[in-house]
Amino acid sequence: QILIVNSVSIEKSTIDIISYDDKISNLGNAFKKPVLRPKKNSNKGSKQKKKPRKDITDIPAPQKADQTTKSKVTPNSLEIDLRKIQLREMVFTYHYPLEDKFMQVDLAMLDGNILLNPKGISCNLTSDFEIIENKSVPVITGLGPTSMELDVDFIEPEQKIIINNGNLGIEGFFIDLKGSYAHNNGRDLDLEFNASENGSLVFSKLLNEEVLKQNEVLLQKADITLSGRISGQLAHSPPMIDLDFGVKDLDFKVPEGAGNFENIGFKGQFHSSEITDYSKATLSIENLKGQMPGGSVSGNFLLKNFLQPYVKCDLEASVLLDGFENIFQFTKIDSLQGRINVDAEFDGLINFEKEHEMDSLSRWSLSMADISFKYLPTKKTITKLNGVIGEDGNKIYLKTIGLNYENSDLTLEGEIYNLYHFIFKKEQEFEADLEIR
Repeated sequence: QILIVNSVSIEKSTIDIISYDDKISNLGNAFKKPVLRPKKNSNKGSKQKKKPRKDITDIPAPQKADQTTKSKVTPNSLEIDLRKIQLREMVFTYHYPLEDKFMQVDLAMLDGNILLNPKGISCNLTSDFEIIENKSVPVITGLGPTSMELDVDFIEPEQKIIINNGNLGIEGFFIDLKGSYAHNNGRDLDLEFNASENGSLVFSKLLNEEVLKQNEVLLQKADITLSGRISGQLAHSPPMIDLDFGVKDLDFKVPEGAGNFENIGFKGQFHSSEITDYSKATLSIENLKGQMPGGSVSGNFLLKNFLQPYVKCDLEASVLLDGFENIFQFTKIDSLQGRINVDAEFDGLINFEKEHEMDSLSRWSLSMADISFKYLPTKKTITKLNGVIGEDGNKIYLKTIGLNYENSDLTLEGEIYNLYHFIFKKEQEFEADLEIR
């Protein structure tokens, strides 16, 4: 039997859900199957015994439907087809005092349809909402207005939610979702996500409006990758994260003929592994390449074991900086000029336990040639920035670093002995041998 409900609309309401110490919520109690109490016998003087009345749930359903008689249906075989649901301006809260959990969601709208059947719930929903507070996952608080589309099933016997297709939108950034979550002893989660269709939004955050208009067709040809998987048993450990990201065939022209960016690309991956301290995690960027104004870039990067990092890196880059503030959204810099060259090789452990030493075979240098710019917040100008900063034998060296600041010349030269540990291990003393002129 199917009960069809054409429409349900609710506006300007508040729903509060509370979980008690036994982990049963007030909502669960509301929909709990009622306990039938035995009917009292009002005819006490009669000695005649009445036959006990069978509950409707005790009556077996017929094997075949007989069109000449009305079929008898158990309550568990009833389906409810809610063909249209509309919610507007509602507030949902969830509170579990025992574990100090609290969440509030302000729902602007929800439209969709819901089918309740003996196996669970199937629904298609579209909603706009905002997470006002979430004590368990604070990072999602304050994300702002969010949109969501879901084709989802809830299998009641397994306490399992299956997302057949889903889409989540946060301030114009959209993520496709697919996967499942089982509210069992292990709290099994397996969720795939794909945000690779957000290239235009990424470019709008990086490039100036004039560059976007000039390169609309070229930017559409670029291939952006941002996808991954979150999986694991949440009852026992944080989930594992697998992430693929990268760019392929990115080309765009820059204003005033300063040069072009051509064939920019790289492939990146992150794997957290099942170890919660990230000692088995890896981050890699492979085949970084491309032509840039006045130069090019090429290289690879590998990081293993975030607890005791092993790093392997090779990078070569050269770029002319003239007019970069007109290309990228450098809102605090104006009149940028000059050239930067980077040359780096790194292969070994970063040992934070040993004082100062990194236990690595590393060599890198950053050379600057005639760099100048105006820092807009202070309206101060730096010119004639030249020199080389690099590393050799676990020591950072500064070779003839010179600049002019507000008509005053400054030259810096020497060595820094504990720069890495000062930054990452927060050593109190900064050890260096510097000459300032």
